[in-house]
Amino acid sequence: MENCWICGDLADSKEHKFKASDLKRFYGKKFDCYYIQESAVQIESYKDRILKFPEIICTKCNVTLTRKHDDAYDIFINYCHQNYDLLLERAELNFENIYGKNWVEQKRNLYRYFAKHAGCKIVTSEYPQDLTDLSEFILGKEKTEKFTLRFELKMIIKLLHTFYNKDREFGHLFNAQTLYYGYYDNLTLAGWLSNNWITTNWVYSKNINPNKKSDFINKTERLKIVDLNYYDKNLLETESYYEMIKYFEFGKLNTLEKRIEHYKEIIE
Repeated sequence: MENCWICGDLADSKEHKFKASDLKRFYGKKFDCYYIQESAVQIESYKDRILKFPEIICTKCNVTLTRKHDDAYDIFINYCHQNYDLLLERAELNFENIYGKNWVEQKRNLYRYFAKHAGCKIVTSEYPQDLTDLSEFILGKEKTEKFTLRFELKMIIKLLHTFYNKDREFGHLFNAQTLYYGYYDNLTLAGWLSNNWITTNWVYSKNINPNKKSDFINKTERLKIVDLNYYDKNLLETESYYEMIKYFEFGKLNTLEKRIEHYKEIIE
């Protein structure tokens, strides 16, 4: 058993790759759906081990110390679900509208939620890194020097969600594979996490442009709108539902080189 990468205590807890409350809200405690990696794997419960990281953090960090981060995420996601038209029109996130007077600390807590997710992804990747900057941020440091986010709204997922909800309850959760580029101790690691039409890109790197580092005194942040023109082909009727979902998530980012350019644009 390893030590918790956040605080150093004994790691005895398995963090969900997707928030358990999202899984239960969309699918219930027992369900019939698929987890898509290289192939589609059928799952029947939010407790399925494929939906969890191995024991790399401790119960205290997973349950107690990061509870307010989970709460900030829930508020954020609920706001995005309820205000699609406003977000599409303004192409920005206003954190005071989302959180009220305490928006600065709540924005930090939201970033800390994704920092925990990204850290777990990095620790379990082929190239784990020194995550001191992330762990200190999660435990209360006001800034992070090596971690940043960019939010996107994917219109095609909203259309898919509306279409399938005509005759059944449909929820879309997506966890992109961790990507890395660079050399040795100067690697950049990145990925994204989608909840329905809101995608959060995360990047952990020493090479973040100072102008693109996370700034928690900015009330608003740009929301990139991924419109229908982003997709460069029509879906063929012969394509499977699972290939369709992956296509809607990746769009033109269908090669390693294009995904690297995507993350470079976020931080450079």
